[in-house]
Amino acid sequence: MSILSFFLFSFMASITPGPANIALLTASGSKNFSGAATFLAGICSGFALVLLVSILPFSGVSLLPEGIKSGFISVIQILGAVYLIYISFVMLRQHVDERDTSLGFFHGLLIHPLSPKAWFFVVSAYSTFIDFDNTGVLGVALYVFIFLCSAIVAHWVWLLSGYVMKGALNEGQLVLINKVLCSGLLALSLYMLVYALGNLL
Repeated sequence: MSILSFFLFSFMASITPGPANIALLTASGSKNFSGAATFLAGICSGFALVLLVSILPFSGVSLLPEGIKSGFISVIQILGAVYLIYISFVMLRQHVDERDTSLGFFHGLLIHPLSPKAWFFVVSAYSTFIDFDNTGVLGVALYVFIFLCSAIVAHWVWLLSGYVMKGALNEGQLVLINKVLCSGLLALSLYMLVYALGNLL
């Protein structure tokens, strides 16, 4: 399939609402630019890690026996849900304050590696668009680079959207939106946790 098709897929997969994007929207509405950009750098670095690990040996998870594979995926889902619950509580405690620095690089770094959505979309993209038997190292590196750039652009859209909201709304409205978004992320995370525990048991 064409590079353009892969770019469109990776961009659409990256810009859809998910834990990282909701966290970015909320963080950018309640932090100064450097704080939110540091959080974004962590998120993008974590996604780069997912992109690289998913290739080796594409993907090691897919080669595992079915029982072990499903257990591994459930463990990732549980860890991801617990971490997102933690992030939700951190953001719920935030105030719309320029000095707030509670979410930093390392908070962002773990979001994608602990997100089943990230692994699912990356593995789906690789299996659909890359012919590993006939694509050289540079070709695979190009696909990884395109996916990473797509994710960075998509995350910036969410980050800037938070700043637009911050400029257009008063503090009370921002606090309300922050609490609604964080509560939604918390509810989604709790659902993910219950679902993953159900699959594991």
